[in-house]
Amino acid sequence: MKLSKIGTSIFILSVLIYVIFSYFKNKQLEPTYTYYSNGVMKGMTKPLNDSVELFYGYDTAGNMIYSSRAVNEYVDGLAKVYFSEGGLLRTETWLYGELTGPWNEYYKSGNLKSSVMLQDSMPVGDRYEYFDLPGKKVKYLGSNINVRGKKWTNSQTWYDSLGNVVKSTVRLDRISGAKNVLLNDSLRLVFRLKHLEFPLIENFVYDFDSLFYVRDSSLTYSSKSTSDSVVTYIKATRPGEQVARGLIQNYKVLYRRKNGAYATQSKDIYWTYKYLVKER
Repeated sequence: MKLSKIGTSIFILSVLIYVIFSYFKNKQLEPTYTYYSNGVMKGMTKPLNDSVELFYGYDTAGNMIYSSRAVNEYVDGLAKVYFSEGGLLRTETWLYGELTGPWNEYYKSGNLKSSVMLQDSMPVGDRYEYFDLPGKKVKYLGSNINVRGKKWTNSQTWYDSLGNVVKSTVRLDRISGAKNVLLNDSLRLVFRLKHLEFPLIENFVYDFDSLFYVRDSSLTYSSKSTSDSVVTYIKATRPGEQVARGLIQNYKVLYRRKNGAYATQSKDIYWTYKYLVKER
């Protein structure tokens, strides 16, 4: 009988603990609110579980202008920004507190205004801007790359609504060459440029890491050209997948200094090329 009473007491205590725990857990999952000085709701945070919550932001008129998700208090996933009068203004892609992924902006008409890829909150790859017209007609194209932790714009091109180039800086149009090469052979690459700003080209191949820091300056070599293309040979010294990196300078000579060196004016373009080295 005593054991039965003890068992019953334990059961009742367990139920009581569960009820109390559930109450406080549900209490923690209730939305929290912030307000403007005029009493209008500014933001609402809605927990989904212990680590994930949704956030909604509002303007002083009560219109929703922002929505996002947070994981462990870091913004994560797709965030949306809205015009006060309604309609999508911008979409952002977050990865644990850093802008990483597509970033798109929109006109009030709903047409796409601009798009770019971000990595660690930095634009990388191509940035497009569009006319406020159907069909995503390109207005501006900027080619970005991460150079030593900072955004570097390799080239910029502006277009009219018919697709004609209005203005452009020099840009690397393409790199032509094989994707496979045998060990100890040379890989021949042809670099073709458009919209040259200066008459001379020099292509430097560096021992760059992925952020374009020089690892070994003794491995640097270059090739020159006076046309809109330059040929460069890369020696295949290691088997497997390889990435060549370098820097093209489109330049002109300004004058010769007293020490014999030449002062130049140039536009620099960073590049990468992936290839596979096969053993014989």
